[in-house]
Amino acid sequence: MSNSKVNAIPESVPLHRSTVQELHSWRTRDISAIFNETRSQFSNTLNQLAETDLKDASSLSSLAQVYKDFQNLESQQKVLQGNITDAKTRYRTQSDELPPVTWENWDAYREGRLQAPKLSNVFADVEREKKGNARAMPNDSLSRLFKALPHILADPQCILPDERTDDDLQIEGGRIELTCPITCMPFKKPMISRKCGHVFDFDGIEQHLAGQPTKDCPQSGCGQKVAMKDLIRDEVMELRCKVAATKSTSAKAEEALHTV
Repeated sequence: MSNSKVNAIPESVPLHRSTVQELHSWRTRDISAIFNETRSQFSNTLNQLAETDLKDASSLSSLAQVYKDFQNLESQQKVLQGNITDAKTRYRTQSDELPPVTWENWDAYREGRLQAPKLSNVFADVEREKKGNARAMPNDSLSRLFKALPHILADPQCILPDERTDDDLQIEGGRIELTCPITCMPFKKPMISRKCGHVFDFDGIEQHLAGQPTKDCPQSGCGQKVAMKDLIRDEVMELRCKVAATKSTSAKAEEALHTV
């Protein structure tokens, strides 16, 4: 006589059509607004630092690390959302492959001859499979600004390490010009071309295009065509200009003190 114990009820049964909506309601809480607000706070702090004559940039390393931790949390949230979506799809597919529970197959499910998936097990399988596929940390605009700021604080016109392999971009003697090549005035609203990487002030490039959809890039020696749709805000140049203005103001204030 067998000593194996048969369950009085099945350990699991296929997803019933009346509970499909309940399955769809299983999702992570939407905290995208919190992430967006936090990112905005990081951006504001970065701009405040650029407008401060910071002598010691060591605090930037700590702030940059905090931002990396924030990025990691945001990445984990996205991974969790993806895992839940994949688990729901897999669970639904596996359930649909089994016959609905009836009096005729009740014993088959109860005795394990028919085995329905468990949502918790399916989710664990998905997490285990995805664990080895680590998501690369996104290199967003704030990450690039955090990397650039220590160099720009030391010299607003310096060539950044990532730029050393690029074509010369408004560079005079190895230094980045902070004036628009069209207006010959300091940048107010710098825009960078996604096609060639050249930077112009918004008013200057708008004047250059003069309502035309495309035109030759005004940068000397560039053969690319440029259009307003190709231009995006240049946050690095904005940072350079802010730091340069702050250093200029501080220098004038120190000079005024020495002349008193």
